[in-house]
Amino acid sequence: MTEADIRLIENRLGLTLPQDYRDRLLAGVRINGHLPEPYFVQDRDDLLVDNVHVRDWMGAIFDDKPWPRNLFCIGNDGCGDYYAISTDDVRCSVIFWDHETGELTEDAANLDEYFARIDKLCRFSSTEPPAEVEADEPSDTRRNPFGGPDMAVLTRADKPRFSALDPISLAEWEAFVKADGELQLKNFKTAKNPFTGEERRIEQPGQATLTTGSTVDEFRYGWGDVKIDRPSRKAIEKLKTAAARLGAKLWTNFELT
Repeated sequence: MTEADIRLIENRLGLTLPQDYRDRLLAGVRINGHLPEPYFVQDRDDLLVDNVHVRDWMGAIFDDKPWPRNLFCIGNDGCGDYYAISTDDVRCSVIFWDHETGELTEDAANLDEYFARIDKLCRFSSTEPPAEVEADEPSDTRRNPFGGPDMAVLTRADKPRFSALDPISLAEWEAFVKADGELQLKNFKTAKNPFTGEERRIEQPGQATLTTGSTVDEFRYGWGDVKIDRPSRKAIEKLKTAAARLGAKLWTNFELT
């Protein structure tokens, strides 16, 4: 991390980071020779993605209030929970946000105590990821029955995981869907309880479908991009058209198409 990287983060988010935290980023942090990620993220773009997500893409999460603007995410636990510091706290006490309860609690009094906790945690778990897993590999690896890719992503970013930094807006995507003669804008999806068979409706802005005979492709909008699992060939053609009109790129199986 460089001084220019830190200034870019501060300017993009409109904040000033505490000096102790800035110094740690500039020096680089390793614990027992390993990067302490994801608990303490030190990549500029990954930090921006986390902070843009909680500010602009997670909606109202604190009793109908947005993420506090003075909280800066410094890492996460890989399970939807975040670690943050307050921009006006010179001690850099670390705050834990639980995504299930929405509660904020102090996790460590300062960064040294936080790093000690990470060290202790890593001693009881493997820090080496499986060799065959890539950072941008789709989590659902069932084969596509149409013989095409298992996942397609429409994005403006250089990589799908950075979509929130250069997003396709919901308004842009909805305008494309409405102008198309075959796509249907639903703004919700349905999920079936495997035990009772009961269907539940889940609100999801930007959700669209493409029906071709008995085949239904579901286009999921979120965090500045559009995704389809196991897309049909016709769905791929729709995304190629969208990419041309929206100034975006089409990734299939996380390779640029």
